[in-house]
Amino acid sequence: MANFVEHHVSHLMQGWDLIQRADSTGRLHGPLQSLSAPAKIVVAALLIVAVVASTHVWAILGIFVLTLTLALLSCRVVFDLMRIAWLGVFSFTGVMSLPALFLTRGPELLRVPIAGWTLTSTGLHIFLVLLLRAETAVTITLTVILTTPWPRLLAGLRTLKVPSLVVALIGATYRYVILLLESALDMMQSRRSRLVGPLAPRERRRLLISTGGVLFSKSAALSQEVHDAMISRGYRGETYVLGEQRNAPRDWIAMAAGALLSLAVAVLR
Repeated sequence: MANFVEHHVSHLMQGWDLIQRADSTGRLHGPLQSLSAPAKIVVAALLIVAVVASTHVWAILGIFVLTLTLALLSCRVVFDLMRIAWLGVFSFTGVMSLPALFLTRGPELLRVPIAGWTLTSTGLHIFLVLLLRAETAVTITLTVILTTPWPRLLAGLRTLKVPSLVVALIGATYRYVILLLESALDMMQSRRSRLVGPLAPRERRRLLISTGGVLFSKSAALSQEVHDAMISRGYRGETYVLGEQRNAPRDWIAMAAGALLSLAVAVLR
């Protein structure tokens, strides 16, 4: 069995690798990378609202396939990054919506022999709609994030008049996730270099608790230092980027197509 520390170090390294790969996809040349950040945010918001409002399985599935196709055309690595999110959403949403299969009244499809539960077609439809809604919304959101450099995404939010406080919180959260991941990885690697054998269960629990405490205290101590450093470099609550994109004709075409598609999906029954 793999060592306790080795196991956690490998997971932290996988998380760090995913962040690095996700950050690099936004700088590639692809059909979605060529669009401005505000245009992609508007189209994504319209599609998510349409998906949430729709009860048609095939319409939601069509949006999912279209989004995934555009993401794969922009970067093949996107599929590898999305699989982790898909598994998480499938596990959570699938478990939460599983009772709808047997508790919803409707035409009977099959009956579980021992438990006596009845699977109805209406319950199956509700289950598929809830699951596809969650998976499609996550896919749309990740596609925008993975095909847009982070500074441009924040600047795009401010262009759409999102409050500066909200944008600052999103940016700070992203930076602190990376900072805490780096700190946890450094702590685990330093601990691994000092081990000569597997840890006892008691030592494993102590290591996890101490690591969490150190990370919490470090984040609290660095928060004021990071804010002071940002202020000293001219930060006043706004996010600026060099060479900020303006909406080109293709951006207006994309927003118009997104609006028409979302309207068609929302009204389809």
